[in-house]
Formats: sequence, structure tokens, C-alpha cells
Amino acid sequence: MERYRQREEVDSMNVIVIKPLVGYHSYELIKYLKERSNIYIYNSGNTVKKIKSLFVPMAKSVFCERLMLIYEGCTGLLHIRLLWQTNLFLNHGWGTKRSPGILEMRSKKLVSSWRLLRKRTDYVICYSDFDSTYFLRHELLDDLPLPKFVPLGHPRNDFLVKMRDDREFMNQKRRQLGIPEGAKVILFAPTQRESSIFGGSYDEDILKLHLSELYEINKFCAERSIYILYRPHYYFKYESQNRLSNVIFVTATREPDPRPLMLVSDMLITDYSSIFVDYLLLQKPIMFYQPDLELYQNKLRGLVIDPDNPMHFPGPKLKKLSDILDLTPSDFKEFDLQKSRAFFHKYHDDKSMERLASFIKSIAES
Repeated sequence: MERYRQREEVDSMNVIVIKPLVGYHSYELIKYLKERSNIYIYNSGNTVKKIKSLFVPMAKSVFCERLMLIYEGCTGLLHIRLLWQTNLFLNHGWGTKRSPGILEMRSKKLVSSWRLLRKRTDYVICYSDFDSTYFLRHELLDDLPLPKFVPLGHPRNDFLVKMRDDREFMNQKRRQLGIPEGAKVILFAPTQRESSIFGGSYDEDILKLHLSELYEINKFCAERSIYILYRPHYYFKYESQNRLSNVIFVTATREPDPRPLMLVSDMLITDYSSIFVDYLLLQKPIMFYQPDLELYQNKLRGLVIDPDNPMHFPGPKLKKLSDILDLTPSDFKEFDLQKSRAFFHKYHDDKSMERLASFIKSIAES
């Protein structure tokens, strides 16, 4: 009876979810909404499917039913704005990079997309108040009104918090990945460099650097029973042709959802990726390998956090990947993971989906 009442309360809200390129970002959201509202999934299917997913909710909106559009990037649907429509932006990553980035704002097409995003978005669901200080902020956008920022957390992170102590799940996943019992596991998850915006090859150069260093340290990892899960950015479709004994290539093709990899790992290596902000919810050690820090910060994307601030980058810096073999517990002592978590996350529980649902319900009732 309670479930029936919940559905009845939000039944007048028609929700269009723009399904993201990487589906795990919206698993929990779509599951929840399917049980409690009229949900329509708009994705990269054929034109007929796209039209069907839009026609019914938009037709209802014409007749005064509430319509909500939920998306994680600029979409052409933002050009359409109906009277009873609310637009809600749910980003896939927070806390580290300039948004928009340096290279993006040199492209007229991308400038137009960012302007449309700022102009049409009503609410931005984010992690903390800090996110409102940089997201959608740029001199080429500042003539437009800002949306309202609502720090609720991301529904996908509820899974991390719920499962972080589930040893049975983690042991099963380790066996699936071929990791022996008792071995140390390091997740290496760098971000992309966005050189493809102007047809450059720098992303491929960074990939080659990572691969050469992984081949170099594989022998030493084997001697110390260390396994490295190498997870390049999902834009890369790279699949290793050579099997390494202690480096496991877990691309998005093989493992679409990185959250189980985060759970089974004992520590994380990344560069500027926002994955470490989510990893802070697990309170496990983090290391940073940033061979191109000056270039990335000043010419490629740009950072909104200080590389020299231990609260912003809460872990030791590696000059090369093999430095991990020489780290000791004392190298991590100056970093307060709880303090960093509190900076990046207003909440660190498993209730993000509940908060977002309450927020959607409040809009439906307004």
C-alpha cells in the first residue's frame, strides 16, 4: 500500500532521462523512477525510438502535466522548452577539472553547447557547495543566469557505500578477475587528455607512456604479489594483445562499471580524474601520477583544485609508476582522507537516491 501511495504522489511527473554514454551512471536513478513515475528513456537508438520516447511525455506536458528532463551533458533536447518543464543536470564527475575546460572554450561549437547548458538548466545536482564555485563558470558564459546548485550526492555512489564492507562480493569479484587470495590490488585509472577536440594524438602518447611503465614494473609486481587493474578512460577502446602476469587490463569494453573495481582494490592511482573523489567514500589510500601536470593545468583542461594542497590531492605524488614499489606507510601520514572527503562531499552515506527522489517529488508537487 505504501509503494502504491508513493507512485501516486509523483505519477503526474513525466520524466525523460537522457541515458548517458556509460550506463552505470544512471542505473539506480532509472530503476527508482521506473517504480514511481512515468519514465521515458532517450538514448542513442534509432530515430523512431527516439521520437517515441519523446512524443508521449511532451504531448502530456502540453496539457499541463509536469515534465522533467534529466541529463549529464549538453543535449539537443535543451533547444525545446515547454511551459511545465524542469531541466535537471546530473553530472558524471565532480571536484577536479575546470568545467568548461580550456580547450573546449577554443571551439565555437563547444562554447555554444556550454552556453545552451547554462541557459536551459534549472538545477544542478552536485556533491558539495564547492561545485557551484567552478561549474558552468567562464567569461564567455557569465552573461547568462546560473542554475541552482543542489548538493545531494550521486545515486551511483550509494552502491559504493553499501558494498564497501561486503567481503563475499569482493572475494567473488577478485576470483572473477583472476586475482589470487591475499594479493594486493592497485586500481590505476587515469583520465583522458581531450586532445581529440582538435584532432591531436596526445591522448595516445599518454596511453603509450602508461603501457610502457606497466610492462616495466610487471616483474616487480609479480615478485611482491601485487596486481594492477589498469582502467584507461572509457573513450579508449584499447585491448592488450600481450598478457602480463600481474597487470590486468579492465577497459570499459570488458568492465563497463568501474565501481566493483574500486571496491576490490586496496588503493587507487589516478592523475586528475574525478574517480578519486568517489574513491574517498571508501577511505582507502590514493596516489597521484601526473607526468604532465603543468601542461594539463595550463593548456589542456585546467584544474579547480590546488595540486600542492594535501586536502585537494590526498595522497603521495609519483614521478613514475615504479615509485609505488618504494612507498611506505609514512608516505601517507600527512594526508587526512576524512578531511578531504568532507571537503568534496556534503554527504557520505548511501542515501543520495533518496534525497534526489525527494527533490524530484517536491518539484512534482510544486
